[in-house]
Amino acid sequence: MNLQELKKRVKYKWRLQSAKYGKATFVAYIDARQVMDLLDDVLGSENWQDKYEVINGNLYCSIGIRVNENWVWKTDCGIESKMDKEKGESSDAFKRAGVKHGIGRFLYSIPIVTSKTKEYKGKEYPIDEKGDFLKGQKIQDYCNRKTKKQLPLSAVESTTQWMLKNQKTITDIKNLYFVSRDIEKEIIKQLKK
Repeated sequence: MNLQELKKRVKYKWRLQSAKYGKATFVAYIDARQVMDLLDDVLGSENWQDKYEVINGNLYCSIGIRVNENWVWKTDCGIESKMDKEKGESSDAFKRAGVKHGIGRFLYSIPIVTSKTKEYKGKEYPIDEKGDFLKGQKIQDYCNRKTKKQLPLSAVESTTQWMLKNQKTITDIKNLYFVSRDIEKEIIKQLKK
């Protein structure tokens, strides 16, 4: 068991944090199930546990990890979710306790993404550069495009050689870079040679 693996980068998603005064902000996040999966994968399900308690009206989660037959506990408080008050609060507390063990800590180095907003029926909503509303998968695509470096055309040949040598896929490249449709077509053409 290598506890450093708890700090590894896992696939993350984007959520709208706020939309007001003409500006929307998005933050990267992982969900509680991803934290559970990482704990299971790295430690084994028998080597971690969680517990909850209310202190001064706030819900706290503690995650215990068995290290050399001793339990190491780390604790943090959650905040209510806009969608589901109790579930959101426990999930947030669980994820925040996980951060104390290093899980998802990489998220804090990912920049916050911004966009403009447009009003619709008295409420502000995020929009892209064309003025189209951002929701669902469009938020994911927009934020990934804003935070990933564009893979340049000049790198197609070396990228395809690297992919072949290391048995990587287009998806692996897209996890590292923003790949435009034109570049993706060029990579596929190179791979077929």
